Amino acid sequence: MENRRDTIPFPVDLSVMLRRVRRTPLLLGFFFWCGLLVAAPPGSSPGPAGIVEPTAGGQVVGPQLEFFEDSTGELTLEQVSAPEFGGPWQRSRQDTVNFGLSPSVYWLRFKVENRQSSEEDLILELSMPLVDYLDVYLRSQDGHQIDYRTGDRRDFDTRPVVHRNFLFPFRTQPGSQTEVYLRLASEDGFHEALPLTLWRQAEFTAKDALAERVVGAYIGVLGIMLLYNLVILFYIKDRSYLFYVLYLAGYLLWYAAYAGLLKQYLWPTANWWANHGVIFFGSLFPAAFAWFADSFMNLAGRKPWLGRLIRLMGAVWLLLGLAALLIDYSTWLSVTPPFAVFALLSALVVGFYYSAKGVRAARIYSVSFLVLLAGFIPFWLKIAGVLPSNSFTENAPLVGSALEVLLLSVGLADRINVLNKEMARLNMVKDEFLANLSHEMRTPLTTIQSYAEMMSEGMAGEETVKAYARQIEEDGARLNLLIEDLLLATRLDSSILHDLPRLSIAPLIDQSVKRSAPLAREREVRVHIDVTSGLQAPCDAGLLSRTLDHLIQNAIRYNNAGGEVHISARADSNKITILVRDNGIGIDESHLSHVCERFYRVDTSIGYKESGTGLGLYLASLTATKHGGQLLIRSQLQVGTTVELQLPA
Repeated sequence: MENRRDTIPFPVDLSVMLRRVRRTPLLLGFFFWCGLLVAAPPGSSPGPAGIVEPTAGGQVVGPQLEFFEDSTGELTLEQVSAPEFGGPWQRSRQDTVNFGLSPSVYWLRFKVENRQSSEEDLILELSMPLVDYLDVYLRSQDGHQIDYRTGDRRDFDTRPVVHRNFLFPFRTQPGSQTEVYLRLASEDGFHEALPLTLWRQAEFTAKDALAERVVGAYIGVLGIMLLYNLVILFYIKDRSYLFYVLYLAGYLLWYAAYAGLLKQYLWPTANWWANHGVIFFGSLFPAAFAWFADSFMNLAGRKPWLGRLIRLMGAVWLLLGLAALLIDYSTWLSVTPPFAVFALLSALVVGFYYSAKGVRAARIYSVSFLVLLAGFIPFWLKIAGVLPSNSFTENAPLVGSALEVLLLSVGLADRINVLNKEMARLNMVKDEFLANLSHEMRTPLTTIQSYAEMMSEGMAGEETVKAYARQIEEDGARLNLLIEDLLLATRLDSSILHDLPRLSIAPLIDQSVKRSAPLAREREVRVHIDVTSGLQAPCDAGLLSRTLDHLIQNAIRYNNAGGEVHISARADSNKITILVRDNGIGIDESHLSHVCERFYRVDTSIGYKESGTGLGLYLASLTATKHGGQLLIRSQLQVGTTVELQLPA
């Protein structure tokens, strides 16, 4: 038997035609190949068992072939094709045969019949470029035989036609039959799906020209998006863009390896890497996507434990990719699917959860993920043999993934716009803070300077000097508190509280109320205290006292003459809750999400007459967080405000 490529002459050299196809410009727009979702018309209905006829549009071979499992792997063609061979050949009846995990060798057979009155040049296409070892035997009725021995574990030049898929050309005589035998062996016990199609040469060339354009346009879209986001990453150095670029690069490499393009163009003789690279890249891009999801939706800032979980899943994917270089396919595939299902469900649940919470980035993320799934589900069903192989099932993953990439790129651009708006808002807050700070410092400094000048020039009597001295002392204390708040805000941002003593809460509240009593008398506000005795919590006395001062004095300042402030504290199972409630002017709902931000102050143009630096609630929120608790604020205009400070018990 011969291992030959040129046994049967062709009117037109197929390799030349394919090379010409590849030179065709691939600058087709996205909407052109999106139209390929329309399913291709199926081939004609199958003939008798084991007999295949070439039909317009290509004939799927799967339902007509028979297969035999060779558990020893030692049988030869002469043995399995002998009339007396007693092996149990089985009918496939599936469009795509899939033997999955098995150490056995599999034989396939069918016959090709030419019922035409002329010769036909045909091509048998196996559109799965990852088959490890593939031997094909073609026997004509006149006894002539062609043998092809190729596969992904053999050098690329063993293929009869230069193409990313396996193509086997042959010629049939009018009124004759050609027997086709295929021997399939796996290096590591995993058999890929086998989409086999019989084509007339001219029809295959036309189909392949379109397929190559689709693949070229798809890779072009992904490549352009990769370069676009890489340039943006270079300028803004944002972590989300870094992980997104890694995701795009990993996915692009995985697709090119899975489609046989890397084997064809980059490593035609690196047979080990051609196989293991597929699962390595197939683990790299979900790892980068997990890290991207964490950064894009700011999971660490919303729920730190959830951010850690998503980042851990990304690390596991990366470890699986590195393991792919050390173990075989079958072992890797027995470990990966359960984790992949868990990771997929986690990604969906997280996206839906924060979409329901109104997080803009999560909505874009969820829609893009669903679009990706919608593209890959038909493809997976085709591999499983549930759906037929046609334009829809072949190209749905390309459309789905390209749309996902475009949506996420739009989402990142939208994120930049949101960040720019937030930066502009923070700049306004900073400017307002500087203006307020100048006012807060200028007023007491002016008073101190004026009184000091009059005292030094002897323009005041003894009693007046005493009054001036008291005013200077008060204004000095006011400046001192302002500076302390600024220093405290800077220190708390980077500090961690350790080994906090357990302190009684009631005395701290009483002392803060006493310090606020002059302000309450001045504003004619009554303060009521209802604190459960014996309450204790691990806390920093200075920080908690300063926080209580801010909360109680805010409740007094932003109240009405004759108003009331109610202060209570109670213990639950695992926390202590301190409530400061007033019936004052309240806070508009549009400000509630910002009042705990650094330097933020409610617009004074809508009735808030009090000045300030905007540090009080920020320090209170930061203190609660540093103690392992939280600060909650509920308010309604002209009804009042309730501030709830929760501390661990």
